[in-house]
Amino acid sequence: MRLLSLCLLCCCLAAETVPAPGTKVPLGYWSEAVLDTVDITKVMSKRLTSPAEWDRYAERQQTKADAISARLEAFIRAWAAGDNDGQIPAGMLPRGLDNEKLGGWRVVAPEDVTPEQQWWLRRAHDIDFDALYFLYPDNHCAYAKIAYLAPFGSTLVMEGAFPHARFFDLQVAAPYDPLSPATVGFGAGEVPIVDVDINPLPGHTNPFRIGADRSAQKRSYRVDFPLASGNASALNPSFAPPAYRGAGNSRVGGPFRDAGPAFDGMLHPGVLWMRYYLPDHKAGPLAGVPLPKAHLELATGERFWLLPTSLDLVATRQSTPVATRRSVSTGGLPGDDARWGWSKGFGIALSALQRPIRNGVVDKNRIAQRVAKNVVRSIDGGLFNRGADRAAPNNYAVCATGCSYIHYLGRSIDVEAEHVAVVTGRLPSTPHTADGQGLMTGAQARYWSIVHYDNSHKPYAGALMGSLCDEDIAQRDGRYAIVFSTAADRPANTAAPGITWNDWGPVGRQGITIRWLSVDGGWEDQQITPNEKNAPWTTCSWSQPTYKEALLGLNKPGLLGEYHPVIHYLSHTEFEALGPDPLTALQHGPVRWTAPRDE
Repeated sequence: MRLLSLCLLCCCLAAETVPAPGTKVPLGYWSEAVLDTVDITKVMSKRLTSPAEWDRYAERQQTKADAISARLEAFIRAWAAGDNDGQIPAGMLPRGLDNEKLGGWRVVAPEDVTPEQQWWLRRAHDIDFDALYFLYPDNHCAYAKIAYLAPFGSTLVMEGAFPHARFFDLQVAAPYDPLSPATVGFGAGEVPIVDVDINPLPGHTNPFRIGADRSAQKRSYRVDFPLASGNASALNPSFAPPAYRGAGNSRVGGPFRDAGPAFDGMLHPGVLWMRYYLPDHKAGPLAGVPLPKAHLELATGERFWLLPTSLDLVATRQSTPVATRRSVSTGGLPGDDARWGWSKGFGIALSALQRPIRNGVVDKNRIAQRVAKNVVRSIDGGLFNRGADRAAPNNYAVCATGCSYIHYLGRSIDVEAEHVAVVTGRLPSTPHTADGQGLMTGAQARYWSIVHYDNSHKPYAGALMGSLCDEDIAQRDGRYAIVFSTAADRPANTAAPGITWNDWGPVGRQGITIRWLSVDGGWEDQQITPNEKNAPWTTCSWSQPTYKEALLGLNKPGLLGEYHPVIHYLSHTEFEALGPDPLTALQHGPVRWTAPRDE
């Protein structure tokens, strides 16, 4: 597959020194949000422990947000009347909304701003160990993001063309609701609208609908996001699991976000995410279409855009590659063993809390397990009001910055020298689109990939080390075996049918993430998809008292049956001893984990 080099579009990139490996950076350093006023050592003491505390917090925050919105609306109306030059004066907005990352806001006419000034993005790219991109991307996806600011009652309008790609969605910051905090990957998820639900303009084609012409020239759309305060699920009937689908080209979002009590109730600008998964090979870096154009409208019709002058700083931080580190394998940790399977993602904060605790000795001590699980739930619930027992949308698997249509499965493994890790299973069928196929077809899933990251390359979280998507994976009768090793340890028999080899790189211990992307109504097999109906928070999150590890958490088929990815760990010699047909040999055997990993 020809993947495109990463590129950034913005007015002008600021020169900034990349922090040296091992440098400690402030929380939120890589994101568009400023959190440097927060004393992270005191975060635990900020937990809200009762519904009454959350209600009082929400009332205070809503009052603050209403006042900010009113000042902003008055200023925009004065600009529209010609009474100011549009430059937001210093001090009018709190630091969370106006700072060195996103600040210097200026009201401009929509025709005076270009899409290139609105978006910052990361395009699909080849993996180069001397130039790794981080923050947990999938290199088969082009990510684009807009930060915006507006008063309540405004509408964010997006006008663009459907991309030449496998999948496309837009996700807007949820309606402002202090009861559903969200920032820098923590808290409530954005409100999505998926490609197939977007009606094209009259006379145009939506190429993502089954049987549609994917090469149609007339392929434009318009989506409206009214910006309001309130409960995201109540204001958006389509924002509900497991499908997250609904008719119409409108979804209600928010004009800014509440970071929650963990971050002293800071307000952050709204964000709109756009994802193009697997652009067609010949379509170019933006899937063959121009960047969409956004503008804002007041309830009374005045059109405007708020343009920050400091977009270059956050864009540069998120787009600068770093060289890999070299890390000798330590021989594995608890949780790298043959028994464990996959953890399903129910939020970045929750995963970050669960992983180190479960990887410790508490996994074998039932009393310690109960205590640890209670602590995890109290932190996630107390700081972000999220949990399986919370009201919608705070009990959804979807979390901030995650794609609503992807079911994330993850685990870690440490691949030693002269060893291989092998993942086997049956791959769900997906549409074939990368070569520009003419018609969209239905399938068991829309997209599937397996990606591995260096999670310990501080401060570059989630450095992407390798990736395979469904069209990269060799299959025989639907079955596959993916072999991970260094180039030096690649077995000679990895050219056999159904075998795909991927370079693990020079870092022993890495995290693996599977993205199982499904869209109900044509690209979701209800019998095997690990969605919120089949794999809910209550039974598939380790911190829950009702967790059932047999569903996904063991290294053998459970909920997914033969589609469950099983991990084998063998020496280089043992894999070669499987002979000319390792796929068949693996299907009936070995999973074995060599010492010191065996329990």
